[in-house]
Amino acid sequence: MGRIHREYCLVLVMILSMASVVSAQHALASRATLKTCECWAAPDETSLQVGKVVLHFSDNPMVHPLPSTIYTKKNDHIFFIPAADVSADQLRTILDVAKKNNNKWYSLSISLEQKPIAGIKIVFTCDPDKVSIEHRLFDILGTEKGVLFRLYNKSMINALRAKERSLLRIACLAPSNIMA
Repeated sequence: MGRIHREYCLVLVMILSMASVVSAQHALASRATLKTCECWAAPDETSLQVGKVVLHFSDNPMVHPLPSTIYTKKNDHIFFIPAADVSADQLRTILDVAKKNNNKWYSLSISLEQKPIAGIKIVFTCDPDKVSIEHRLFDILGTEKGVLFRLYNKSMINALRAKERSLLRIACLAPSNIMA
């Protein structure tokens, strides 16, 4: 029984290593270039969505949220886009836009990384008790590809959840009148 189990494990390791090599080769073949960045921030605390950052690429990017480590700040949300590139001039322009947009909700930094893997690192610095972040890839009819980051006001989300619970509780307790 132990020998068969070891053979299955060996086959599984070989399949996984081949899949990682193929995906790395695909990532290197289709290198996405960061073209533009759009930033927006809400002016006050009454908004549900308090920020939005849209990054436009030449090809579909792969986005990987990175976990916090002892080397990162507690308030940093880090995303990495492997096999992505940006020119030095474009990066300067994007950083200028991000600096002008720094606000009370979040700050944004974008950097080109070479090690351990080449790609673009995106860091949002915000209060994790006040702001939550979600990201989505988009591809608009093959013409625009990129990633959209939305930042939400946690206090507004909690207030909506509380209202939703009370409405659901009322709906469950109220007798239903069916008229034919």
